[in-house]
Amino acid sequence: MVKLAIAEALRLSKPIILERLEFSNKKAALEGEGRRRARMLSSFAYHGIIQHLKAAAFRAGVQIIEVNPAYKSTIGAVNYAAQLGISVHQGAAIAIARRGLGLSKRPAKRVVQLPTREGDHGTFQLPERNRGKHAWSFWAKVAQIRFERR
Repeated sequence: MVKLAIAEALRLSKPIILERLEFSNKKAALEGEGRRRARMLSSFAYHGIIQHLKAAAFRAGVQIIEVNPAYKSTIGAVNYAAQLGISVHQGAAIAIARRGLGLSKRPAKRVVQLPTREGDHGTFQLPERNRGKHAWSFWAKVAQIRFERR
């Protein structure tokens, strides 16, 4: 999988953009878990895979950009999923890529239609954006509305 990602980045002359995920809090919380579950969670090889990808990218001359994943699912659901007919997860991937490239995080519409877990859709109006505040304060409000409606 790493070879394919590196080859595609080279073919397109593009960087690879990754989420900067942190699992230290989750590992600290494992003390209260059972031995079997704790072993399963702590053996998750995320860090090793990322290190392997970074090393391969360095050898190939491909740039790696790590970004904060905050509100990626909400931004992906609001801005991309419904418009492009893709899943919320694919929309989140687009949001991460756009963040890594320094592109806009602004909402694409004022009224959005989002899928619910039951398979139907809910429509709601987005809150007003305060330009004096960071964009994440806006997305925090949207995420709260989004998950209350589900």
